[in-house]
Amino acid sequence: MAEDQQKSLQLLLLVDALRRATKTDPKNVNDLRQDIENALREIFPDKKIVPISASTINRHIKAMNESGLYKIVTCKDMRKGYYNDNFLFDAAEFSIIAQSLYRSTTLSVSETEKILRKFLSNTDDLGEGYLDIMDKQIRRTAPRRKSARDNLPIIHVIMKAILEGRQIAFKYFSWDAKHQKMKGPLKSEDDGGTKTFFVSPYYLVWETDECYLIGYVEEDKPVKKHHLTHFKISCITSSVHSITKDCTPLCEMQEYPRYSMKRTLPESMAIYRKEKEGSNSLASVKDIVKFSLDRYMRENLFMVHDNKPVVDVKLHFRAEFIGDILARFNLDDRTLAAKPTTRIVGNQRIYSAVITVQPNEGFYKWLMGNSNYVMVVEPEIIRSRLKQRLNRALTAIEQYEKAEEKDPIDYDALQMKKKGDYLTEMWRDMLIIPAESNDKRKK
Repeated sequence: MAEDQQKSLQLLLLVDALRRATKTDPKNVNDLRQDIENALREIFPDKKIVPISASTINRHIKAMNESGLYKIVTCKDMRKGYYNDNFLFDAAEFSIIAQSLYRSTTLSVSETEKILRKFLSNTDDLGEGYLDIMDKQIRRTAPRRKSARDNLPIIHVIMKAILEGRQIAFKYFSWDAKHQKMKGPLKSEDDGGTKTFFVSPYYLVWETDECYLIGYVEEDKPVKKHHLTHFKISCITSSVHSITKDCTPLCEMQEYPRYSMKRTLPESMAIYRKEKEGSNSLASVKDIVKFSLDRYMRENLFMVHDNKPVVDVKLHFRAEFIGDILARFNLDDRTLAAKPTTRIVGNQRIYSAVITVQPNEGFYKWLMGNSNYVMVVEPEIIRSRLKQRLNRALTAIEQYEKAEEKDPIDYDALQMKKKGDYLTEMWRDMLIIPAESNDKRKK
């Protein structure tokens, strides 16, 4: 290994070592020299390593600070050395990311911990304190609702296939809502065997803490109409892989004309130049970029989608519910254009607005859950179907109330169960806390 090459690597390794030095875990010159030497021995196990001098390290640190790109601080106790005080994320930025990771049901506990740990050297002291809290929380409560397996490798394969414009193949499991886990794989209608899905992938999106794939299921026989469909990432088999077949273009989907956005002149010219240069990097994803994903997601609630066309639905709702509609459909006041009516229920003025949605199970689920605040005025067919669902729910309640055999709460049994749950929680925390204490003692 040439001396100049080793000196260049030493500088890069010094930058990396300093980037990982924090106020609570600083590095002195000896620590930095050892980190650099260890890294060089891994890269060049059979070469002679020339140690970097203390003066060289100090000179490089001075130059790094003068560049304005780094902020390497000397500890008050100079014997402790240096630490990096220039972080990629401040505490507020990190807390938002950490909360999202914690809530995600797609990520396993180990994946969440691994990602959070990566922020250790990329956030400030306040962020590190919050990291410690999230670390304890993820061990205590998250395992009950998070995926039992790692899903990041699946997401990686899908992302790569999207960018390369390739189809993917996988098997898909049904979801057991009662036990919150996957059941057996879906079967083929032809021979009853396990079905393999060949899919053109377009997007990875988040909805209610879950990651979904939006794509097109390739058909064995030619079809006149192509429709988008959705897959929950946590139900896709781990053996997902990319195949050599090109994706069916997104522009061929029946949904595309509605969600296609007009391209600006600079964007069109940029694609034209890239295509003229022989580059397909922009051209291969231009339809994906033009597709209005935001509008598509707000018109297909809870990532439920079928082949029905979208419809305009007129709603009446209480004034206090305007904020909920804006948040659920990702709208603003101008777009919603809510107008007051002459109707008043209680002390609440009733407002009217028109929204555009696909009338699928996701939309009816939202209407049923908010039936005390919102009412469908038009179209009549949706109001009629919603009324049928509400009547079925009311009938079930009335039948229970009329039945001779009821199932009231057994408060004695409930208290025993709560006591057992409390003891389980206590023993669970007792097993976790000593392990954490031992880890700290080792450090």
